[in-house]
Amino acid sequence: MKTSRLSARVLLMTGLLLAIGVVSAFGQSTPEKGTIGLSAMVQSNQMDILLPVFVTPSVVLVPSIGYQNVSDSFSKIAVGIGVRGYLNASQARPYLAARAGLLSTGVDGSDRQNDYLVGGAFGAEYFFNAQFSVGAEGQLTVIKSDKGSYAFGYPDRTIVQTGTAAMVSVYF
Repeated sequence: MKTSRLSARVLLMTGLLLAIGVVSAFGQSTPEKGTIGLSAMVQSNQMDILLPVFVTPSVVLVPSIGYQNVSDSFSKIAVGIGVRGYLNASQARPYLAARAGLLSTGVDGSDRQNDYLVGGAFGAEYFFNAQFSVGAEGQLTVIKSDKGSYAFGYPDRTIVQTGTAAMVSVYF
């Protein structure tokens, strides 16, 4: 039974790599002005959905939204906007990014608490073709937490935080 599962996984991975290779062989390798995408960005136990819009071939406007149900009675909602500037036009594209956002946390039956975030990132995105990419980045974020917010463990303070994230994107 284990051998058949392993064989199926090897076959599936081989098929996926072959499909990526075939798709990569056709067309341009990076998106053009006006291209819109859908990205999933994962950081620790949080996932955000991003909608990158190529304003130029090297500048991308990136609105985002995220939701996390921490427990039956506690949730986090995040909305943000960012801009990403690519440093070259190759398939492997390093970038610098700036972001601002709002993180709203709440416990059932009480007022929501709002934390404000501003930050920057340095990362790289690898474009298999103009429709599919993967990337990773390092982040530096400054957070102004609300008086009653415990989302970052320090209510009514300014916090500096670092992080890393990975993303997968599909472009249309």
